[in-house]
Parts: sequence; structure tokens; C-alpha cells
Amino acid sequence: MKKILMAGIILFSLGALHAQTDSSKKNNDTILTRGFYKNYKEYLANAPSIAVNFSTTLITASKEDSTVVGAKFEITDSVDYIGDVWGFCDGKDIFFANSVGFNMKYWKLQCRGPNPYFYYWHKDFLIFPSIGAVIVNVVRATLPPDAEMMFIDKNGMPQSITRTTLKRLFRDDPVLFREFKNVDDYDITESLVIQYLSRYNESKIGKQQNGQ
Repeated sequence: MKKILMAGIILFSLGALHAQTDSSKKNNDTILTRGFYKNYKEYLANAPSIAVNFSTTLITASKEDSTVVGAKFEITDSVDYIGDVWGFCDGKDIFFANSVGFNMKYWKLQCRGPNPYFYYWHKDFLIFPSIGAVIVNVVRATLPPDAEMMFIDKNGMPQSITRTTLKRLFRDDPVLFREFKNVDDYDITESLVIQYLSRYNESKIGKQQNGQ
């Protein structure tokens, strides 16, 4: 398993996604409500306020990799403009809106919980890591290019994954925070990051279900 440089922003290859487990099915057995979320609070409450009929076209990582990373939707029963939304649910999966320029894209949340992770890509992007790390310029002629793994922070906004952003997220879970803080940078892999984010969200779901 390749090592991840946590001093900068972590980049993930879409070609490796098929080997990773989608934990969304085991994290929560709550029946999802179909519709569009105007904001993060509606997502947390499983209560989309815009209920219209729509069809969904799923986006996979590549022709060779059937992992679902995003989706497009088409309203089928109304000509009304629904406006900007935080995301939407098709009754099975949830997709978060993260735009590139004027093109709004919807990326699949890969686990349940208040702070799930997702894979995000765009055609050309320039990453500026922290001082001392190497600047990475990724340019691909065709999609999909390399993907960046991101997560939803406590304000419902997308965050790139670094050691700093993960520590900030885990700070309210003392056990997980202490474990992660003691992991050496060069021992952190893609799968380990997924494990920590999944555990964190599972813990949050458990506390919510227990009324804590």
C-alpha cells in the first residue's frame, strides 16, 4: 500500500477505488428520505425539504472501475427551478454539491454520518501543500484524472484531508484523537484514513441513536 504524505493535501487515484469498501451500507440502517437538501442541517436530520420527482444518472470512476463517485439528476415532474442545494438523496445514496467553476457536480458520500468522505476530481488542478512539501501539478487530457479525497466538516463544507484537518475533526472523540495523533505520517495509508473517518462517523451515529 502506497504511503501518503500527510504534510500536504492527499491525492487519491480513482483506479484504486474498486479495492476500497463502501461502508455506507453498514454504518446506519436508517431509511433515507428521497429529495433535495437546501442545507447541511436538512442532511443531518434526514429531512430534505424539496420533494420533486427526478431521475438519477450515476457516475462511475471509469469504464474499468464501477465504483460510484457521483451523479447527475434530472427533474421529471416540474419545470420549477429548485435553486442552489446542499445535495440530494435518491433514496439509496446521498450526493453532495461541490462545484468547479460554473459546472455543479454532485459527489457520492462514501459513508453515513455527519462528516462523511467523498472522492472529488476535476480536469486540471494545482495543489499547494504546506512549506517543505513538493508542489504537485496534475494535468490530465481525459477524465477521470486523479481524485482528491475530501470530507464534510462540522459546518457542512468540503475539506481537503491533511493531518491538521483530521485532528481538528477528531478532537471531540478523545480515544480516536489520541490514536490518530500517535500514528506516524509515513504509516498513514488511504485505507487507514478511511477506517478512521468511518469509525468517527459510526461513533457519532451511535451516540445520536442513544440520545447522547
